Amino acid sequence: MPYEMMSKEELINFPINNFADKQCDLFLWTITSKIPFCFELLKKWGFRYMDFFAWDKEIGVPVNGIYRRVEWIIYAYRGKMGINKKGKFIPSMFREKRGKHSRKPDIFYSTIKENTQSPRIDIFSRRKIDGFDSWGNEAPSEEQLIATPLNSKGSQEANSLNISLKDNSNELSQISSNDETSLNNN
Repeated sequence: MPYEMMSKEELINFPINNFADKQCDLFLWTITSKIPFCFELLKKWGFRYMDFFAWDKEIGVPVNGIYRRVEWIIYAYRGKMGINKKGKFIPSMFREKRGKHSRKPDIFYSTIKENTQSPRIDIFSRRKIDGFDSWGNEAPSEEQLIATPLNSKGSQEANSLNISLKDNSNELSQISSNDETSLNNN
């Protein structure tokens, strides 16, 4: 892979509480083979599974006789759900042609921005996304938060997180989270 990846143990021990508060929405990106591990992460991190979203990449790869062109987003939360429950809803399927390897679709970011509270953070970010702060070793340096992100009140509470996690066997996931206080996924 053209980027550093974390082991399963590193992902399990990822300091999610440095980014997410007691009330937080999580959008965890994954590929099909990593779904069971993602449920381990949810349990370890203290999130409750709610639903799946799918990104139809319009192109894919054959795996064991199945043409996989979908990447999954697991929606989970802790505390109260913070996504918009009235008006415009988040669709369960996004369609946008896959671009650069590991880059998540712009339509996902705009939909999450419209349906979650700010501020938001894109963890393991590789580019600046309007409406999201950035964190990670490839994050744009002028926008990157320092090791422990702080919200507008100077605390470590997060409203919306979008995190891209990798493990050493394949691309794993991305997160977006939401709490009631503050802070600002391929």
